[in-house]
Amino acid sequence: NLENAAARRVGEAYHGPMWEDGEVFKWLEAVAWHEGLDADEVMGRRLDDYSDLARRAQADDGYLSTFNQAAGKRGRYEWISYDHEIFNMATLIQAAVAQYRASGRTVLLDVACRAADHLAETFGFNKRAELCGHPLVEMALVELYRVTGAQRYLDLASYFVEHRGHGTLTDPTWQGWTSVYFSDRIPVRETVYPEGH
Repeated sequence: NLENAAARRVGEAYHGPMWEDGEVFKWLEAVAWHEGLDADEVMGRRLDDYSDLARRAQADDGYLSTFNQAAGKRGRYEWISYDHEIFNMATLIQAAVAQYRASGRTVLLDVACRAADHLAETFGFNKRAELCGHPLVEMALVELYRVTGAQRYLDLASYFVEHRGHGTLTDPTWQGWTSVYFSDRIPVRETVYPEGH
């Protein structure tokens, strides 16, 4: 999927579920932490290769979702509650932070900053007032802020935290995907126990 996006091929057969990018980035995060504990030449090359592949797959404005870029399944943020676009970029950010903290590598960190900048240009107070149905970006942006010191990442994390919990996310095609499923039933600061999938 990443190779198709990097080659700017659209309409290709998509491999895996729409959150497949996130699986790749979570694997990269795990490899980064392992590399930080025990340098491994083969794993180090894989980190470099896959980080460069993500860089090449990323759109010029920082957006990265092979489900939409290469497979051409839907338009950007068309089904924001479920398509995992923001979730996948959050896993990218977490992998990049892990690589930087564990080894000082910056290729994926640059990709993550471009993705976060795209999100900050698109979403936030007085911008597109939506959020992903899969919480994770909030934590990822805070960690990116801690690494870079860029206030816009902390501000965007704050936006996503404050915007979640107002019952805006549901899926009309299946009654099971409610605001509870998407962790959007109650504001974060009012919760007393976790809920959602």
